[in-house]
Amino acid sequence: MRRLVVAVFLIALGAVVAIWLALDPGAASFTFHGWVVETSFAVLAVFILLLALALALLWRGGGWLVGLPGQVRRAAKRARAQRGYDALERALIASAAGDGGRARRQAARAGELLDRPLLTRVISARAAEAAGELESAEADYRLLLEAPETEIVGLRGLAQAALARGDLAEAQRQAATAFSRNPQARWAFETLFDAQARTAHWAQALLTLAEGEKQNHVAGEVARRRRAVLLTAEAADAENAHDMDHARERAMAATQAFAGFPPAATLAARMLIREGQEKKAARVLEDSWRAGPHPAVAMLWRELGDDSAPEAEQAAHLDRLARIAPENRESRIVAAEAALMRGDAAAAEAMLAPIGGPRTARMCALLARIAEAQGEHDKARRLILEGVGAPQEPDWSDVDPTGPAFSYSEEDWARLVFVFGETGELIHPRHERFQPELIAAPALPLLPAPKFRGETAPAEAPAPREPDLSPPSPDDPGPYGDPLEDDDDPEQRVRDFQ
Repeated sequence: MRRLVVAVFLIALGAVVAIWLALDPGAASFTFHGWVVETSFAVLAVFILLLALALALLWRGGGWLVGLPGQVRRAAKRARAQRGYDALERALIASAAGDGGRARRQAARAGELLDRPLLTRVISARAAEAAGELESAEADYRLLLEAPETEIVGLRGLAQAALARGDLAEAQRQAATAFSRNPQARWAFETLFDAQARTAHWAQALLTLAEGEKQNHVAGEVARRRRAVLLTAEAADAENAHDMDHARERAMAATQAFAGFPPAATLAARMLIREGQEKKAARVLEDSWRAGPHPAVAMLWRELGDDSAPEAEQAAHLDRLARIAPENRESRIVAAEAALMRGDAAAAEAMLAPIGGPRTARMCALLARIAEAQGEHDKARRLILEGVGAPQEPDWSDVDPTGPAFSYSEEDWARLVFVFGETGELIHPRHERFQPELIAAPALPLLPAPKFRGETAPAEAPAPREPDLSPPSPDDPGPYGDPLEDDDDPEQRVRDFQ
């Protein structure tokens, strides 16, 4: 709108000036080296305008001619860059499609056209990864280590290549270097922590976890659960190495990191009981039960009681634990066992009544005890038979009456770091491996191979003899022991053959 107004104004102004010159053209004259020119002012004005226009065109044309070589060079450079970007686009598409050979060729062309060697190396390395050429990818990533701006990219690529071929030690080394260079690199933290946990480097994983928590790579609740698992795994290793002081210190630190981790509570309490610190062990077990009841905690709680005490005192000891979380399933089971100790089978049955769901083998055994205490022997036998085919409880499979609970291997602890750390759920490796069933199964002797009917042990082959070509006599028995002419009972002959 403004341009239209300006244009109308200029046109109107030009029209006014033209009319003014037409009404009063005026006169103009000038002398130059004897030349005398006389004309009107209007003609002189038009001449001056045309001369100015010609000079402007001449200046513009001269400038264009002077700048023409530069324009040609810039146009060629733009065309080259466009071809380079097109090659770069094709390289990225081919890399995403898994066509490593085409991606590498297009990446090399893009690097030549754009004069960006680092970009070429990055794309070539990604293309080699897409094609499964790990050696070529690693060679490109090592070249990226030479430039500071691409060092982290090279370290990440080398770490991923090491993981792809199963070299956890190399992946851990590359990730540790990257994490020390840039702690904010989330991939470096995750790769380093995963490798340290999978290789059972618990102390190093704890340090990495602390730094990752500072950099907000892991949430606070997840970090506390992971820390509890790592400390417990370190305590278990120390106990196996007979370093009891370090084991107790690590186990207690695990309970402080996260109270609701039963393996830490049972390990710490067991070591405290061994040292005669029953009261401290009781506090650890109570805190664990309050955070989340578990059968292993209840079993260790029973060890704190006095076996020689009257059953009423033992029942009171169990009730103390059950009252901490009275509505929990495990608390009801403990309370039912306490009632059985007091001889109150009806109270024990009432305590288990709210527990729903399918009955497990453990519940069937407890109900059978209650039925037996009530004199219902037939019901007790039916419950025992039901328990034979009932499902097992995963939590109960962690409890070994003849040994420590949660007897995990290093692989089990590594799994637990991530499963419990992320979800707060325990794993049950014994249950997954059917370990209790395999231990309880009797060792069967190897049986001899079955024999077919009529098969006897191989005997030494008789010496060959000359064949008898004479015709058989009428009284000569046949191959089945009967005379040749006696064929009155064929069914008996078949039975004899069999």
